[in-house]
Amino acid sequence: MSTNDEVKVDMPPEYDENELGTSLLEHEVRDTATASENESSSQEKVKSRISPLLDQTGTSKPIGSSEEEIVDDATSLPQEDQIDEQRINDLEKYARGGNWKQANREIFKSRPKNSKYLTAKIPDKGNTALHVAVAENHPKFAEELVKYMTKENLAITNDEGNTAFFLAAESGINVNLAKKMYKKNAELPSTRGKGDRFPIYVAAYHGHKEMTEFLYQVKVEGSLEEKDINELLKNKTLSGKHALFLIF
Repeated sequence: MSTNDEVKVDMPPEYDENELGTSLLEHEVRDTATASENESSSQEKVKSRISPLLDQTGTSKPIGSSEEEIVDDATSLPQEDQIDEQRINDLEKYARGGNWKQANREIFKSRPKNSKYLTAKIPDKGNTALHVAVAENHPKFAEELVKYMTKENLAITNDEGNTAFFLAAESGINVNLAKKMYKKNAELPSTRGKGDRFPIYVAAYHGHKEMTEFLYQVKVEGSLEEKDINELLKNKTLSGKHALFLIF
């Protein structure tokens, strides 16, 4: 190449300083906006991953749980107060056998007070455990139940309209049990049972002198009807003076 030939060198285009500053500022703003959008997008992704683990109140749910698995309905959860049919059947079995220890452990979970099983009706005749224990002559079992029962509990009748007290008067076997029931509910001697009769009538009818004497002492509250008077006067177990005392 000769010395006279000119060497041409490409030079970068000239920029106006004001234009250059403006351009750089625009790039910086765009970069900041993009970064903000990316950060916002990342936060949304994190929220979308976390939200299944949170309930509406913001508290955490067990990982792996779903709305179907977490039930907010208390009635669907096992509750001690809910009546279980199998436990009712077992309670009847223990009451018939007089097995209080097993009933207390397995049915009442050693907490018989306020338990619904104290008043739960056993299918077929509508008896409670107390009705069954009295009818099967298991006074110790019955006394344990009475200990935790209320006045209203003792007034419960079975399908024949009998209270457990009425059955106790009819069996006449354990006067002490009848006394404990009467102590909690003094209205029991005046509560009619099957045949629309008072407990004292069935006690006397079956010849239970000691039970009849106890029921005579506590007397029958309220007025007696003519049929009651006739039955009491005819009854051989009640002496004349006892019958007349009850009548008048």
